[in-house]
Amino acid sequence: MTRTIWTTRCPIPNALSIASARGHLTADLAKHGVSLQSLATSTDPAVRQSHFVQSQPWFVRQGGNTPPLVSASRGKRIKILGLTCSSQGEGLYALPGSGITSASDIRGKRISLPRQIHDPVDFWQASVRHGVSHALAQANLTEDDINWVDVIIERTYVSRATDSTDAAKTLWDSSFMLGHQREEAAALLAGRVDLIYSAGSIATLTAGFTGAERVVDLSRPVDVLKRVSNSTPALLTTTADLYEERPELVDLLVRHVVESAHWAQGHRAEARRIIGIETGLPEDLVESGWGSDIEERLVPGLEASQITALERQIDFLSRQGFLEGTLSLDDLIAPEPLARAIAYAEEG
Repeated sequence: MTRTIWTTRCPIPNALSIASARGHLTADLAKHGVSLQSLATSTDPAVRQSHFVQSQPWFVRQGGNTPPLVSASRGKRIKILGLTCSSQGEGLYALPGSGITSASDIRGKRISLPRQIHDPVDFWQASVRHGVSHALAQANLTEDDINWVDVIIERTYVSRATDSTDAAKTLWDSSFMLGHQREEAAALLAGRVDLIYSAGSIATLTAGFTGAERVVDLSRPVDVLKRVSNSTPALLTTTADLYEERPELVDLLVRHVVESAHWAQGHRAEARRIIGIETGLPEDLVESGWGSDIEERLVPGLEASQITALERQIDFLSRQGFLEGTLSLDDLIAPEPLARAIAYAEEG
């Protein structure tokens, strides 16, 4: 009987998306009697929620770190297989004529705080809080110096996700990405808030249709530790059942992810087409959302600086009350598959 590995990706540049699109991973898994199936092919909301709560058996995910970390703090057994750090465009955005031109100008301003009240993991609120904290740090300010304005979001993420019969399709298509910050954009345009935080594709799209300008740029720091967020570092993870029951399949998956990341460096046009489809951007806007060095940042690693960045994100999520228990990276990180994949790539 064919077993299924369920997979999902966040709408950020990642090599699992490229491996899925190229088809070689699916073909190799089929030789083992295993199919690779996107969550987008299921119409069951509970299955789709696995993107956030890691509930499906034999599950592989690449994307933002908040959902898997929150899930692990709630007792879900996952393994972290690799980390990547993008150079996404991000910052605080205001309408033209706001008079806000730097981080010091945000003192006393009203900043949107989105609340996904029906979702099991409010990753975007965590992203906004961390992004704003970086902006405050630029001006030696604290949260006491700003005014949070709750923006309530009634709809769930999975209720507006992609429906597809394509096993390689992402959950988050262009129509989803266009509406990601709908409620916050409305609050900004209506004058209920002075600023919104945005990042990556979402920032490019939201700024485009609102006319908002990036008034505090959080994209500049070269030091990854000054850009820690939901997407930095992004995680390649699997559920522990797959890791323990079929370690050779995990090795195969990681090997294809590493190989696809290297392939992207030599096939930039094709890679950016895939990244554009996966992140909801036209190809000519991919760089504005994700930086000029996108392809160089797709290879997963477990370097000391990346792990330190992840530790800082865990500390932030814990202090902000998003985690429900303590996490041990010694228990979560499984370095062996990536080490074997890198050795395989070097031999080839």
